Amino acid sequence: MIQRVQSLYLIFPFLFYLLYWLFGFSWYEKGYELIYSHSTFSNADSLFLDILFCITSYIPCVIAIICFITVMIFKRRLIQIKLAYISLLLSVLMSLYTIMYFCFTFQFLWSDMTSVVMKLLLCAAIINPFICSFLIFLAIKRIKKDEDLINSINRIR
Repeated sequence: MIQRVQSLYLIFPFLFYLLYWLFGFSWYEKGYELIYSHSTFSNADSLFLDILFCITSYIPCVIAIICFITVMIFKRRLIQIKLAYISLLLSVLMSLYTIMYFCFTFQFLWSDMTSVVMKLLLCAAIINPFICSFLIFLAIKRIKKDEDLINSINRIR
């Protein structure tokens, strides 16, 4: 299970997104409050923002869970590929949302960071969805490669 490269490609996004969700949630709320306070929204728009916040705040946790499950079902490669595609889709959506979110909140969050370490962690939070998307993509390629190898061995018999 762990000795396969694609398992490592999936364990890293699991860890990265789990840490992203656990430690970044309070900062995400601060940025959301900034967006909410500096804009003029009607009641329907504020309801939309509340729903968007609820959904997007738990996407990293969902991606982490899917990546972990994908690693655990290593004997079922076709299901593994489907779950990896779902996590890739969610990760790409998270990447796009990260771009949009930090376009509005980066200056505020950067000025609110008290130390250099926190500023580096903010930069890591910006890069995290992109790295995880790439790692999940590599995992899908390796799982497909394994599946093709198994199919070719079965044809030889």
